[in-house]
Amino acid sequence: MAAEPTPPSGPSNPPGPSPSSPPGPARRPLSGGGTIALVVSGVLYPLLVSGLLLVGGALVLFALTTGAAWLAAGTALALCVLVPGAHRLLLLLLRRARVPRPGATAALFAGSVVLAFAQVAFSTFVLGTGWFGSAPLTAAFQGVVAATVLAVSRGRALGRAWAAVCAVMVAAALVSL
Repeated sequence: MAAEPTPPSGPSNPPGPSPSSPPGPARRPLSGGGTIALVVSGVLYPLLVSGLLLVGGALVLFALTTGAAWLAAGTALALCVLVPGAHRLLLLLLRRARVPRPGATAALFAGSVVLAFAQVAFSTFVLGTGWFGSAPLTAAFQGVVAATVLAVSRGRALGRAWAAVCAVMVAAALVSL
């Protein structure tokens, strides 16, 4: 059992990636198509998912108040299929467009939906100034802000995009006061 000889590490074989190898996911720049896919998904995904959740929640509330348990169960089942399906399509789109860190970007857009519902609930139920039906537009606006920050930074500033979404949320709460 002899050990395999190691190749010489000299000027002809430097350690690390070779110059002819394609750039990895951390070094890959965001293309023009990737920027368009990022902005479009930043608008459509939060709008679609928050709209699904809003309509589904209204149907479940209606079903529970009228005693139609089958409608509540069917709506909940449909939401359990449609929302993860939309998230899966978002991930596929971001990967196909070669957006850096597509999973983190998808989590950012999903987080903007959650923050939009929190913001609208706070404005509606605590301050009494909002309307709960504005959650899809709020989510879409926060998605646009996040996508713009990511597009400007070529897909690399996820922390800044989170900060921008939170800043929009705080600014809207201050305006509501």
